[in-house]
Amino acid sequence: MDLSTLIKYSHKNIKLIVVVVLCCAVLAGAVKILTDYTKYNEEKTNIEALQSEIDSLNSQKNNLLAEKSDFDGDERYKYIKGIDSASLQKYTTVYYIEKNVALYNTVINDINLLADIHEENNLTLPLDIVDIFIDFTASTEYRTLTIHVYGQNKDDLGVLKNIAEKCFERAKNTVSSTLGSSIIMLISERESLSSNTSLTNMQKAYNTEYAALEKSISEIDKQITEKQSLIDKVTYEPFNKESIQYSVLGLILGLFLAYVLILGRFYLSRKLIGIEQLPKLNLFSSGTDINRVSQEALVPVIYACGKTTDPIGITSSENLDSINTVSKYLKENTDYDLRQLGNIFDSADIAKSLLDCKGIILVEKYKLSQIRKIEKLLEICKNNNIAVYGAIVVE
Repeated sequence: MDLSTLIKYSHKNIKLIVVVVLCCAVLAGAVKILTDYTKYNEEKTNIEALQSEIDSLNSQKNNLLAEKSDFDGDERYKYIKGIDSASLQKYTTVYYIEKNVALYNTVINDINLLADIHEENNLTLPLDIVDIFIDFTASTEYRTLTIHVYGQNKDDLGVLKNIAEKCFERAKNTVSSTLGSSIIMLISERESLSSNTSLTNMQKAYNTEYAALEKSISEIDKQITEKQSLIDKVTYEPFNKESIQYSVLGLILGLFLAYVLILGRFYLSRKLIGIEQLPKLNLFSSGTDINRVSQEALVPVIYACGKTTDPIGITSSENLDSINTVSKYLKENTDYDLRQLGNIFDSADIAKSLLDCKGIILVEKYKLSQIRKIEKLLEICKNNNIAVYGAIVVE
């Protein structure tokens, strides 16, 4: 089938094409709308669960934010986070103690002693910070007591030196009142820059915990955002962009299916459903009214047959009553030697009569005449040099 034939055949089947295309377009769009609505109803049931999870996450986040706020407001944390623990002011002094060095060490390292003096001096610096900034170390072998005092700057160092000295004086008084006095001599003292391992470890512990809090808050924010995004996606718009796209795809598919149907009918039908099935056959006229069809065929028949005086057979591949009407009308309105043959496959006499003709006019009927018989008739005519002028087709 060439393009022009396809266009003609498509025009004849335009109603079928339109119906199939519209049905597919509407069906595809409706399927998308129904699918979206079903999905929307299913997802709506999950919103409550998602919202509950978000509320739980918000509660966890608020608790973590409260912990973070406590960190930010903690005096100890505020003090140590800005200190360079690797470069502190350091004061070191060494005392010789004649006897009872171990007892001095025990008394002076008692946290209660440091706590009392801390309270008495109304220090704003937290006690545990003071504890790591003042260190007492005794050597019973050499009978010495070494005092290390650290400070962020000279002023802090002076305050903490005073606290350390008071602790030493309190320890001397305690030991003397119990075991008697002892010779105590200052051996050395010096100031330097130094690091403090205890402070470094405390800073690391604080920073690790603070970073863990921030990470947990960030992860919770991410989860909340993801779950809220899922909730926000649960919307339903019947005629959205996607449903229109589905309708367009359905339209294209419908056009394809329509042509599959009409071409399938065209090539697979055993009955005559369109003159396009016989592309070499000239169509004089077609229609449902046999009288009108006969009238419309008159002029084309005259042009096709020309001035021939040879006998022309009016025949068919089927037994049709309409052949009588056509034969009568053409005989009355032309001077041709027209012979009504009828169905040439009916009898040998009709077949012999066909061979006496130099040309024929076919009369066929849509959905009744068989393609196989018509093609066989055309082949007979070709083999016997009988011209086939054209066909009149009754619908």
